[in-house]
Amino acid sequence: MSGPPPALLAWRLRQAGCLPGLAAAAPDLPGARAVDGDLWAGDPPRHRRHACLVARIFLSLEPVLWSWSRIPPAPGGPAPDARARLLPCAAEVWLEADTGSESRRQWLAKLERYHLWAPGPLVAVAEDPRRVARLAAWLAAGPAPDPWPAGAFPLADLARTLPAWLAAHARPDPPPHPQPPSAATGTTGRSP
Repeated sequence: MSGPPPALLAWRLRQAGCLPGLAAAAPDLPGARAVDGDLWAGDPPRHRRHACLVARIFLSLEPVLWSWSRIPPAPGGPAPDARARLLPCAAEVWLEADTGSESRRQWLAKLERYHLWAPGPLVAVAEDPRRVARLAAWLAAGPAPDPWPAGAFPLADLARTLPAWLAAHARPDPPPHPQPPSAATGTTGRSP
């Protein structure tokens, strides 16, 4: 089996805030069979599909992830599903999993709300290439002001195409690199 060991995969999913459940939904992903699919048994099918897609996005990006955090549901409306920093540029991107259940009007309303949440680039991810094309058109016609980059990507090509797109559309904010303390000052060596 290629990919991370099953226990490590399950731990990474828990740390990322992704609910386990890939065994039934994504048997093609390395190590996915090791994650218990029964944990979603009580969820409505729509929520299960969405949670599974978020987990699959995490797994597909895992080789290029610098950081990942789930966004909790917002009291005043929807929020993007996750915020990530991808290598090599470590720029931030906001991610939205799309299962195809929303109309154009619903998506544009969500996009307007997301602009309040996501100052950086927003990326919608879907599995169906036709849905990706529709999302790309909706994002291009959306109410968000320019220059707010937003794009739509198929899950199958995400790890290959998203880092290059992000490098071209995001202002890189390099992650902090720890430096050894200075013996003379006891500081990290960074200037104030």
